[in-house]
Amino acid sequence: MHPARHGRALLNPQVFFEDRPVYWLLEDAVDPDLPGIPPGLRAPVGQKLDKLLGRPVMVLQGNVVTVHNLIDQLAHIEGAVHSGEPKGAREQLLYQVHRHLFVGYLPADVRQVQSIGRIVVRSLTPLRDADEAAKAPPTAEVLPEIA
Repeated sequence: MHPARHGRALLNPQVFFEDRPVYWLLEDAVDPDLPGIPPGLRAPVGQKLDKLLGRPVMVLQGNVVTVHNLIDQLAHIEGAVHSGEPKGAREQLLYQVHRHLFVGYLPADVRQVQSIGRIVVRSLTPLRDADEAAKAPPTAEVLPEIA
């Protein structure tokens, strides 16, 4: 049995660059807080934004797709910001995936971004909470009663 199908060595470069899978999706395993992720797939914790954006989340016909590639595709081709035409081979491949490959009733690329969004919201929650606390009006001091 191939190691990728057996649950071991899931990030083995041979699986991606020599065997060239037709389709592979990291899906929820991009989330470091998700329990039960095999060691080869666990997301790094406490990484900077550039590491998150550079994380491979899909392989399509041997082409590695990162978080950044997915966000660009959805924003600039699929219409999240504006609609455009795919220009390169990776954009054309993602364009086709968006129309023909579904996971849980969603296009596979949208399904992957769902997991990424969960991580971003959870990561930014402390910043939002601190901002809200800073904007809160000062509490009124209780003055002692004058007899």
